[in-house]
Amino acid sequence: MSRSARRFYLIALLTAGQLLAAMPAYASLWNPGEPSGTSELRRGDAAMQLGNFELARQLYQQARELSADDDFAVWSSALFRLGSLELAVGNIEAAKACLQQFRDRYPARSAGTLPGEIKFSEGDYPAAEQLFTELIAKRDPAQDEARFNLAKLRRRQGRYDEALVMFGELEQQARHPWLARKALYERAVTLIAAMRLDEARTLLEPYVGGTDRNIADLRLLCAVKGGELDYLKQHQAEEETYRPDAFLASLWSDAAALSSEQGDFDFAVNCLRRAYRHSPSDEVRGELFHRLFAVQSRSGRAQDAADTVLEYVRVFPAAPDRAVMLLQAARLLSNSGSSESALTFFRRVIDDPDNLLIERYAAARDAALTAEAAKLPQAAAGFYDELISMAELTEQRREAV
Repeated sequence: MSRSARRFYLIALLTAGQLLAAMPAYASLWNPGEPSGTSELRRGDAAMQLGNFELARQLYQQARELSADDDFAVWSSALFRLGSLELAVGNIEAAKACLQQFRDRYPARSAGTLPGEIKFSEGDYPAAEQLFTELIAKRDPAQDEARFNLAKLRRRQGRYDEALVMFGELEQQARHPWLARKALYERAVTLIAAMRLDEARTLLEPYVGGTDRNIADLRLLCAVKGGELDYLKQHQAEEETYRPDAFLASLWSDAAALSSEQGDFDFAVNCLRRAYRHSPSDEVRGELFHRLFAVQSRSGRAQDAADTVLEYVRVFPAAPDRAVMLLQAARLLSNSGSSESALTFFRRVIDDPDNLLIERYAAARDAALTAEAAKLPQAAAGFYDELISMAELTEQRREAV
């Protein structure tokens, strides 16, 4: 296939939303032996559309470096898109650094929508609105992007009808097909946020059968919001790789809650594991560990719940509630008849000098009772001896005070 033929093939794929299918065309068309700022910028856009933020960041940085001396349009576009990427992953300071780099070099030129996007991310909605409307009024080259961001702002403010009109206009009038496609996606997001689920399904359905995972994931979100558990099970895609993604983490977290409410604990566990693999932060991962333990405990899977706690302690060795989690797992195992396994968990709490004395005392007490009930007299006696030692230490501390 000739280079021009590949170009038309790629444009057709992107126009149809076939992003995954378009990647080989990107590679063959814009990955020459000697990369240019333009080639790396386009490859960065492809990576961004596929949700591969780390690769997109690398490519935008390369585009910026390759075009720094001789191509203002590519250099500034790479810098602005890098700033927008940083905002998408929550790095506001990094986005500000991109903006400052532009202003240091071109103080009199327009910085496009990046200043407004930063204000939006900081929660300064009046300032963001003013910056976007100024770009539109001045007919800035970034005016379509400004309308797009203003529509997102209207949605954040709960003004769904206005946002829907603005996204709809962009679908029809945007100068760039990729922005029209993003507007369609965001219109669907807005319909879901407004709980107009039937309209969202109707909008998404023609695109669900394609290879655009973003559209398919939105349809899954419709299913979660509408309680369509069967749809979720039938249309969940097998994922070979996982990446940090706040949207997908939230989607599968909500799907797990729906599954638990409907009593399908197997699927709830599956959803929580998916959410964990997409978790964008340790805070979210820690919360998901606790929820997974709760679902496994509730469904009578004592050993699975205990294994979850062991993994939690391995991933978060300094977690302030590690002793509490180990105690809960030990008691769960004890109540299920797995006395010897329970004793190993109690032992971990007792032997950790960083745990509070009251936590170690509770572990020794419960371990003694568990050993006694399991007819393990020697083990029970050992735990009782440790209880006595802890009690004596407590008394000594009280007297010292």
